[in-house]
This record gives sequence, structure tokens and C-alpha cells, in this order.
Amino acid sequence: MKFTINRNEFLNNLRLVGRAIPQRSNLPVKTFVKLELSEDGLRLMGTGEFISITTLIPFIKADKEIIRDYHFGSILVKHNLLDELISKINKDEVTFESLGDNIVRIENERTKCKIDNCLASDQFPKIDFSLNGAKVELSSQNFLDVVNQVAYAASDKQLKPILTTVNVEGNGNSVSFVATDTARLAKKIIDLPCDARFIANIPAKTLIEVCRCLNKDDYIELYVNESSIIFKINESLIRASLNTSQFPNTKNIIPTSFFHTLEVNSQEFIDALDRVNVFNLNSNVEDKIVKLIMNEGKVILTCKNNTDGIGEDSLDTFRYTGDALSISFNSSFVIEAIKAMKKEDVVLSFVGEMKPFTVTSKDDPSIVNLITPVRALY
Repeated sequence: MKFTINRNEFLNNLRLVGRAIPQRSNLPVKTFVKLELSEDGLRLMGTGEFISITTLIPFIKADKEIIRDYHFGSILVKHNLLDELISKINKDEVTFESLGDNIVRIENERTKCKIDNCLASDQFPKIDFSLNGAKVELSSQNFLDVVNQVAYAASDKQLKPILTTVNVEGNGNSVSFVATDTARLAKKIIDLPCDARFIANIPAKTLIEVCRCLNKDDYIELYVNESSIIFKINESLIRASLNTSQFPNTKNIIPTSFFHTLEVNSQEFIDALDRVNVFNLNSNVEDKIVKLIMNEGKVILTCKNNTDGIGEDSLDTFRYTGDALSISFNSSFVIEAIKAMKKEDVVLSFVGEMKPFTVTSKDDPSIVNLITPVRALY
């Protein structure tokens, strides 16, 4: 195996597959990148604990020669060493040559290096990148938006792995995305035709990692089958396993009628929460409790700390309808919901003091955030 390749193209694609490759693994072969040169071009492949990535570097790209002077073949090389070496070479091209199954030579007119302890390519795990199953196509911006608006509500604890996923369901006319850690929920519906009905529980960290692989003008295709999902971005494929456990039934838990509504400016409300949260500085995230006191004439936020005192802040701009109401909640949950929506104004809608409430936007009814209140201690 031998080729001379554009150094920037090589490095960019090494770093792309490197998103899947761990620094350390119980299976040392997973710290290697697979390189395979064939008539299609140079294919790179990496796999880790929760995703696998493969990408193809063509011989010619946009009428520019990328790979030349080549002989077909394949080999495994330690990813971190190869990545670091190519990043240090400051020439436009680099020549890569395998010397048997265990050694590769990398050089140009200035640099000559030899990497030992490489592996034969047949030692790499078999990974199925077949594009089969239900297909959904999104622009990169739509995909980034929906992940940002929903994935934050998934749990980051592994006690119940199903709660670390985003439930994605296609019904032929739309696709819904739902995440919940049981204390809060985020839901987004996209009107988007898909070629089949499907349900998939995708780990939130997988979706976040895919976002990091996207460029602004990319389109992304999702191929969903019973146990795995493939994300196709240009010449790159990202494969992840699905969680096949039963996702919590969330279809009927979002209220449809309310007795109290509060419309506020997003930034003003967040700023007020931040100010009273000074008295939550030493609290855990799940204990950052704020009380919201509302009537038609005033809206007050309070936070009490038995050690340090009490903070109170009021809103200048708001629209409230309904009888007077006081409700306490985790301020972090509300702040994250509002920031994820990226809307100038939001509406908080309430059923009662101890009933879950929603955070929505008049501008985009496709997004719903549900927050479970807590019982006030003061």
C-alpha cells in the first residue's frame, strides 16, 4: 500500500474518524484507524465505545488531485500517533507507504518517519455500514436545531440508560423527537415526509457527536433499522447502536388546557433567575429551587437559603392571565429550556401549583418543554 496525498485532506478526515476512537480501550485495536486504498479512494475507519465512523477521500475532488502515485492495500495504524504526526508536517503533500503488516513509512522532502507496531487490517472489527431501513433527510441546520432543542433534557446518568436517549418517531408525515429525565421533558415535531414508520431510541451523546461532524451547508441522511442507525454526511457514515428498551410513554402527559399563563421576555426572565440564583451558588444542580409568585399586577421570583438569606427579583415586562399562583421549580431546568428554544419571548403555562407546566413559544408551536414543579419549603 502506497500513496501521496494532500496533507490537509488527510488530516481533516483523520480527525473526523478520530471522533469515534478512544484514547484507551479494553480492546487495543479500537485505538487504531483503518486505512484502505481501493479504486474508490482512501477509506478511513474508526470505532469506539458508542459510535463508528467511516469516510472516503476521493482521488480527485472539485477537479483537484488529492491522491496520486498509489498502490492499493490496507493497514491499521495507531490513530493518535498518526494524527499527531500528520498535524506536524507543514508541507502540502505527504507520502504514506506500508512496509508489510507492521510498519508504515511517512515522508516528504523534509520529513521521514517510520511507525512500528501497526496491525494487519483483518484484525479490525467487522462493522456494518449498510444503508438500509427507514430514511429521513434533514438540512444540517434543522438537525442542529432539533438536537439543541431536545437533547439537553435527556438524563446524563446511566442508572436508567433509556433515559439517556432521544426517542425519535416517524409516522410518514412528520418526525417527533422527545427526551426526558422524568423531571423534565423536551419535544420537537418536524413536518417531514419519511418513507416508513419507525421508532428509535438514539443516545443523546450520539446525536451531539454527530452535530460536531456537520458543516453549515451539509445535508444529513438518517437510516434507521431495528437495532442501529446510520448518519450519512457527504462521503462520511456514522453508525451507532440504538437502545431497544421501552421508552417512557410520554404521549399523554403534556397538558392541553391551562388556567394560568405567563408571557415573558426570555432574556429578562433568565437574568432575574440568575440574580436570585446567587443564593443557590452552593446547591447541587437538582437543588437550585426558585419560587415564582404571580398575579395580574406583579411577578416576583424568590430564592431562600437557610444559611445565607433570601433573594427577590421582579419582572418589569410580562403578561399574566389567571388567578394568583405560586409555584416552585428547578431554575436550571427552566433556564436550559428557554436557552434551547432561542426565542425572544416565551410562554409559561400552568395548570396548578403541583402540576407539570410547559415552556413554549408563540413563534414556534412545534417545540414544547415540560417541567415538573417541586414543593416549596417556604
